Amino acid sequence: MTMVMGSGSSELEVIESLLVPTGLEPITMVMVEFRRGRPAERRLALGRAIVDVCVELLGVPRRTVMVEFTPHAGEEMLRDGNWVADWTVPRPLRADGAQRSRA
Repeated sequence: MTMVMGSGSSELEVIESLLVPTGLEPITMVMVEFRRGRPAERRLALGRAIVDVCVELLGVPRRTVMVEFTPHAGEEMLRDGNWVADWTVPRPLRADGAQRSRA
C-alpha cells in the first residue's frame, strides 16, 4: 500500500496501519514543500514516484514509505535571495521548444 498523506487518511489510520506485534514499524518519511496551486494529480504522480525510488534504492517496504506535501505561497519561499513567484499553469511549448508568450 502506498501512503501519501493528504489523500483522505487520518493520522490515526496511518499510525494504526504501521502497528506490528512488537510495536510501531519504522517508516521512511519524505516531506515535500511546494508552491501552492499545483494540481493534486501532479502531487500524486510525484508522491508515487518518490515511493518507487525509496523502495528501489533504499530497499524499504512500500507500505512504510510516507510522503507528506506542504503547500506554500511564493512569498514563503526564498530562492537565490528573492521570493519565488506563485505557481501558475505552464505555458505550452512552441515547436522549437521555447515557451509561447501569454499575449
